[in-house]
Amino acid sequence: GPDEIGVRTLNFGSGHGIVDHDFGPGYHRNVWMLDTWNRFPSYVQRVRFGKETGSSIGRSVGELQLTSADGDRVLLTLEVVYRIADGQAHFVLQDSGAGNQYEGVVRNLAQDAARVLFGKLRTEGFYSEASREKCRQDAVALLRDRLAQRGIELVDLLLETAEFDLNYENLIKQ
Repeated sequence: GPDEIGVRTLNFGSGHGIVDHDFGPGYHRNVWMLDTWNRFPSYVQRVRFGKETGSSIGRSVGELQLTSADGDRVLLTLEVVYRIADGQAHFVLQDSGAGNQYEGVVRNLAQDAARVLFGKLRTEGFYSEASREKCRQDAVALLRDRLAQRGIELVDLLLETAEFDLNYENLIKQ
């Protein structure tokens, strides 16, 4: 389709394997025994760590739980906005495999980056906009680098909420 990137694998011959070239919309050779085609979306996608919202946009995978630097449990709601980098779909196929397996790569790398960087904040730091934003920017830089090595472009990482254990929330309110 017009919003897809094609990746051709040559099944036989001297140059067999994944072709080091992405194919845009149009007509391309597809001989049943010689070629295998994999298609990847060219549009921006998202993965959301948070409670189910009923929205059909993107994929929601549940809240991201981490421990703050001072040992409190924190639940983050965040979104990772990404796309397959220009000219890198063939590399994504080599690296992550066919289908939507690259989504698991994005999810795992995002979880790791968020846990490492937001886990450095003390509980009070989550209440400071400047501290949260600094952590978010550090997470964006780390995740952008790690995803680029996998053929995926990070568009943005959005932190929506940080919630604490209910007992801790009640102590703060008192």
